[in-house]
Amino acid sequence: MVYGYPAIAAAVDRRVNIELDRTRPQIECKEWSVSVSTCSEHPMALAAKAMGLPGSVGLQVKADVPCKQGLGSSAAFCVALARQLIRNDISSESVETIAGRGEEVFHGTPSGVDLACANSGGVVIFDRGKSRTVSGESFDIAICLTSPKPATKEMVSRVANVWEENPNLVKSLGEVSMNVLDLSEANLGRKFSQAQHWLGKLGLATAEIEMAVAIALDAGSMGAKLTGAGGGGAVISIGRNAHVVDAWRAEGFDAFVVKAGVT
Repeated sequence: MVYGYPAIAAAVDRRVNIELDRTRPQIECKEWSVSVSTCSEHPMALAAKAMGLPGSVGLQVKADVPCKQGLGSSAAFCVALARQLIRNDISSESVETIAGRGEEVFHGTPSGVDLACANSGGVVIFDRGKSRTVSGESFDIAICLTSPKPATKEMVSRVANVWEENPNLVKSLGEVSMNVLDLSEANLGRKFSQAQHWLGKLGLATAEIEMAVAIALDAGSMGAKLTGAGGGGAVISIGRNAHVVDAWRAEGFDAFVVKAGVT
C-alpha cells in the first residue's frame, strides 16, 4: 500500500495455528524461537495483551510462516489469536477489530492489507482502507528468504521521508499497482519487475535482495521483487518456479514454492 494507491496481496498456503494454554502463562513458538511469559515486554506478549488475552493464559503457537521476512507473519498470528479469543468467549468483537489492536503493537500504524488478506484468504485488493477479494484460481510463486528485515515502522518512516523530498518517486511506485486484476504470470511478472525498480530507487532493496532478484531473472523468472516493507526479508518470484528455487538454493539461500491466492 503506497500513499493512496491500491495494493494487491495474496494469501499463501502457510499457516499460524494457536491453542490457548490455561495451565501456564507462557507463549511458546518453536519455529520462531519464542519462549516468553505473557507478562513480558516481548512484542508477541504485548500484542496478545492488547488483543485481550488474560495474563494467566498462555499460547502454544505452531507456525510455518517465516517471521521477520515481510510475509505477514504478525498478521497471521493476530488473526489466529483473535479467532481463538472469539471461540473461547474471551471477546465478542470482530476478528478485524481484535487483530488490528495486535498489529498496531507490531507496526504502529499498519495499512491493514496484511490483516485483510490473513483473515479472508484469496487475492485481496486493498484500497483506501477497504478490501475486496478477487475471484480466481490460486497460482504458484517462489519465495527466497534473505537476511531478516528491520522493523516495519522504521522502513515506513524511511519512505515517508522520501515522500516529502521526492513525491514523484513514490507516485511512480504507486502507479505500478494500477490494473492488477490480470493475475497471469506475464502481467504479474511485469508488475513485480516494475515495482522492484522503484523499490530500489526508494532505498528499500539491500544488496542481498538485488542479488536474489538477479538470480531469479537469470533462472527464467518472469519477474521478482522484495515483499513487505523492504530493508531485508523475502523476495518473491513468478515463472519457472522450480528452476528459480534451485538457483537460489545453489547460492545458499533458503527458498521454496508456495501456492498463492488460497483460502
